[in-house]
Amino acid sequence: MQQLRQEFFDGYIGLHPEEATTLGLTEGAERLRDHRPEALDAEQRWLSAMKARLDALDEASLSVDERLDRLSMQRLVDHHLHAMPWLYRTIDFSMYPYAMLEVQLLHAVSAEEKAVASQRARQVPRFLEQQATNVDAAIASRLRLPDTTLRDFFVSTQLPAAIESLRSMGYEDAAAAYERHGAWMAELETADMRSIGPQELRTRLRLMLGIEEEPEALVAQAGEDLAEIQEDIVRVAAAAAPRRAIRDLSGARQLAFEMQQVKLDTDDVIGFFRAYVTRATAVVREQRLFDLPDDYVMGIDILPRSMALAVAAGNWPAPLKDRSKLGHYLVAADPQLHLVAWAADGAVHEGLPGHHLQSFLWQRRFADEPAPVRFLVVHDHVAIPRHFWAPMLNIEGWAVYAEELMRKAGFFTPDEELFVLLAHAVRAARVVCDMSLAAGTMSQDEVQQLLMREACMARGAAWLEARRYAQAPLQASTYHLGRKAIDALAAESDDLAAFHERFLSLGPVDPRALLQDPRLRAG
Repeated sequence: MQQLRQEFFDGYIGLHPEEATTLGLTEGAERLRDHRPEALDAEQRWLSAMKARLDALDEASLSVDERLDRLSMQRLVDHHLHAMPWLYRTIDFSMYPYAMLEVQLLHAVSAEEKAVASQRARQVPRFLEQQATNVDAAIASRLRLPDTTLRDFFVSTQLPAAIESLRSMGYEDAAAAYERHGAWMAELETADMRSIGPQELRTRLRLMLGIEEEPEALVAQAGEDLAEIQEDIVRVAAAAAPRRAIRDLSGARQLAFEMQQVKLDTDDVIGFFRAYVTRATAVVREQRLFDLPDDYVMGIDILPRSMALAVAAGNWPAPLKDRSKLGHYLVAADPQLHLVAWAADGAVHEGLPGHHLQSFLWQRRFADEPAPVRFLVVHDHVAIPRHFWAPMLNIEGWAVYAEELMRKAGFFTPDEELFVLLAHAVRAARVVCDMSLAAGTMSQDEVQQLLMREACMARGAAWLEARRYAQAPLQASTYHLGRKAIDALAAESDDLAAFHERFLSLGPVDPRALLQDPRLRAG
């Protein structure tokens, strides 16, 4: 098993050199993956060979750690093999080389590291030409038409921002290649995104997330969870605004809408969010929710402009294999992009004790592992174009669990608590909408209306959510499904700090698998 694990890790990052970069490795940092048809055929043969070897392992002879590693490898292989006919033939990969340069340059400190990044930038024209060839072939064969809305967003917003950023860094050839790519993309034949259908939905649930339940059962349970959360929303909204006599969800919705009109009024964006992190650190230490290392530190930095077009804040994980590099809580520089009402919840989710603590402790635990296969396709910029969400049951599930943990710890003011509960409502509604849209039993317009009605979302935000589910089926469901499994695991422990330490020590493994098979929690 040890040899297989090492061969799998080395083989995968050899095929995906950008993945090595996200993990803090130097291997392949000067190149981008090969998108030629013959390279894709070779990758499929390698995946098939690995699947045969993984399936042939005698599970009874494996240790707990080996079983967890095997599970991670199997999920990844099964998804890739299933998706290979279309995976690398979509426009989803068009932003990939630019995103990988952003990942690389955020942690590039030395002149040598920056020089290597320049070598990778010189490969952008070749990558984009291969990408365009593959998409053209998919369109010609009627295999897959690009989504109209995603294409328009790329052409009007993300590509121009990437071009400007590349020019500012001195990568003129890469910028010119993206200009040509944008002109090509603008002329593509496209179609409105359709559902993946009930059969494909069940297949992805099983292969990627290990979920055997019927989608209808998941939707029904999430609906029940949403109803319970709504009761809490009304109760907390009434406490937050006692003079308004809020008695139902419509009253809470109106209050939330008004509160979301307040935007940040200081140019010291980093200082504003640093105050939340400092406050959260004090609560975590005082209530001993975690055995927080004395040297725990969180870097807060400005989000690259091209990324700020999509989100106002996010976590940039600590590179797993390079202890000299910190993870970062990244925030948009423009104060007008930040809604004050969501700031506390976002700081907990993205920062402490959410994603940042997660990646900090994982780096401590796994930096010396020679083949950390559980961490493949973990970084958002790697996972999103691959449509692979298995680790997100843990990663996003943990961040939502952290929000609820801090709510129970009394961290939030009544106003802040209302938005934690609204976030919970959105996550539960996501399961309902994501599964239903994927199965074809709801339209995007119906999803938008449900989110506005049941999760108190504004019209524009609900539209964006509906588009997200259409473009990345099942990703949004991982938040609530993962959190529910972690809740159940935590409920079995009478020592939360010990549970947190043990759970995080396992890396991004499937919490539902841990819940279903207690043997995987041993050791």
